[in-house]
Amino acid sequence: MPLTLSAVLSCTDLGLSLVAGQRGVDTRGTVRWIHSSELPDPTRWLQGNDILLTTGFGIYHSAEEQQKSLIAKLDERGCVALGIALGDWLKSVPSVILAEAEARAFPIFLVPYDVPFSVVTKRVAELIFQEQYTPLRRSIDLHRELLAIVLSGKDPQALIQLMLRQVPSCGCILFDFYGNPVVEVGEIGGSPAEIWPAVRGHWRRDRSHIEFQGRHLTISAIRLDQDVEGLLVFSSPNELNENEGMLFEQSVAAVQLSLARRQSARSSRRSIVGELVAEVIAGGLPARAIAHRLTRLGFRGDTDFTVLCMPIPPHVTEDSVCGFVEDQIADRRLTPIVGACQGRIFCIVPSGEEVAQCLVDGARKRGWQNFNVGRSMLRASVADFEVGVREAMIATQAGRGGGVIDVSEIGLRGLVPRIASDGWAQVYVDQVLGPILRAQESERTHLMETLVHYLRHNCRPGSTAAALGIHRHTLAYRLNRITELSGRDPRRGRDMVELGLALEFRDALENQTKPPPRDKIH
Repeated sequence: MPLTLSAVLSCTDLGLSLVAGQRGVDTRGTVRWIHSSELPDPTRWLQGNDILLTTGFGIYHSAEEQQKSLIAKLDERGCVALGIALGDWLKSVPSVILAEAEARAFPIFLVPYDVPFSVVTKRVAELIFQEQYTPLRRSIDLHRELLAIVLSGKDPQALIQLMLRQVPSCGCILFDFYGNPVVEVGEIGGSPAEIWPAVRGHWRRDRSHIEFQGRHLTISAIRLDQDVEGLLVFSSPNELNENEGMLFEQSVAAVQLSLARRQSARSSRRSIVGELVAEVIAGGLPARAIAHRLTRLGFRGDTDFTVLCMPIPPHVTEDSVCGFVEDQIADRRLTPIVGACQGRIFCIVPSGEEVAQCLVDGARKRGWQNFNVGRSMLRASVADFEVGVREAMIATQAGRGGGVIDVSEIGLRGLVPRIASDGWAQVYVDQVLGPILRAQESERTHLMETLVHYLRHNCRPGSTAAALGIHRHTLAYRLNRITELSGRDPRRGRDMVELGLALEFRDALENQTKPPPRDKIH
């Protein structure tokens, strides 16, 4: 407990007696130190929260106006009380001093003549030491308890519950890096969903303070190595005092130790995203399974998105690039969905967010030369996630010199032969054209021929029907049938690109499997 004037006056061995300012005994604040002086005005050497002792020499030689001014200056300086030893200079406390002290609720007490000031000073110093030692002792004991909990492998909730027993008026919530509440204990002044938007912008800071719905929030980032793993938020009725601040710092250290014993949440999440991308590239993962796993990562299925792909720069670790990308995305108040696969970093970004250029700019500041960010076309369905991943990879492979490369800006004629050698080109063809290629032979022939001519004639129905020698109604029926089987409408721009890309891959793959021509024998 902070040392108060009441505690000093209650020391029976000192024999102190209050003679003025009773109303201020419990309102003057904490006693920080005690001084003695015989100057008429020693206030410039006082710092506030002090007790001043005097034998009255300076008062005795001062006029009444100076005596009144002394009490006013002590009050304005923030001193706690004035102690006077009567006998040598003063036989009683001057009435002008008593009147001013009563008016200002400034306490004045008498020190018995036979009690040396050194005894009073020593006694107050001992009380101040005890006041400071008690929380220190409590802090050491608490540190040992926290360490025992950490070593026992218990989760952070046990740590925070122990901390809050020391400050019952406080509440605490621990968010992970993605805004999910990991621990919530006590009164926090709102729901996690309300608090997270208010605190998420503080994740780069070691400690900060904000007011939220009438309560004070103290926020600190929880770090493991270079990564921020989460935010610890203390909610209190008032700003934390010195002892409460020490408890908060102990909480931060304890939670960091606890999390360090477990696998990093960000590292675990990266692994989940990387495994998902690997399965998508391999093909065969149902759209429903993709949607389920993306939803668990915080992806909203009703949001348009693009996929970004980045190679890992030389001499840079995979975790460093993932952390860099996550941080850049988190700075934009987005939930990072980032992972590594096949030496590349992948992330999913909502539409309208210009994250790609921010990543390029940030990489340049870090000295990562020729950092490419491949960007897929805008996708509106999780069913297109697989296509988006492949488009982002294609764009990254086509990049030169660093920068953002959109797959829609890449010329297919020069790109397809190089990409078709990858194993997933056949998977892409199967996904886009597979339902048509598996139709009955007569229908398959008509539909594929129609699709090729339709795209070759720039999607103009009249010239396409003339080239095929069919009626325009027949053409419309075949285009509707292609849409029905493949789920892609050749008359829609985005689907037209996918179908055209699949045809290019199919031709390139067929050319790779054809035997070389034999030399003619004359």
